[in-house]
Amino acid sequence: KAFLGEKAKSVKDNVVDKVKGAFGGGGGGKPGRKSGKKPMNIIETLDVGVPLRTAYDHWTKYEDFSGFAKGVQSVSQGDEVTTDWEVKVGPSKRSFKATVQEQVPDERIVWTSQGAKGSTRGAVSFHEITPTLTRIVLVVEYYPAGFFEKTGNIWRAQGRRLRLDFKNFQRYVSLSNDEADGWRGEIRDGEVVKTHEEAVEEEEAAE
Repeated sequence: KAFLGEKAKSVKDNVVDKVKGAFGGGGGGKPGRKSGKKPMNIIETLDVGVPLRTAYDHWTKYEDFSGFAKGVQSVSQGDEVTTDWEVKVGPSKRSFKATVQEQVPDERIVWTSQGAKGSTRGAVSFHEITPTLTRIVLVVEYYPAGFFEKTGNIWRAQGRRLRLDFKNFQRYVSLSNDEADGWRGEIRDGEVVKTHEEAVEEEEAAE
């Protein structure tokens, strides 16, 4: 317990800065900054009792999010890089397009999103604590658009909804009996540099 506790603490102390540094990976990954808008920042960590690859593969199945995340109504995959999301926060509905700027299998995913009510920059990273315990670190900056979004409680509610659905992901993955068939490709600067098929072929050859 002492060893695991120290290892987990070390990950928690060191990883957030590394994940926030990954925001620089995308060419267009800085929405909101030019206009000087003040973002809402969310930094969350969760431990999931599954192997690192299992946690990562489940995260890449975006179209399944509506099955466990109460704030997500639907997700449609445009291509390997973009997805369209329909979400609900209280009585309000939001839609936005997310673009993956960087994706490294079993390590991290960095994205940006644009919608009528605001934009986000986000990064999620995956860290092996033990072979059957994975730490997930989520960092999100949300830039609200419009007077009501910036002055009302709606955008704070989005933060609360995101935190709750992050925990819903933890519960879903921990209790799921399904073997996730995640996307194993690689993205750099918003472009696919290794397809899913190429990555699977490399993994099979290595095995």
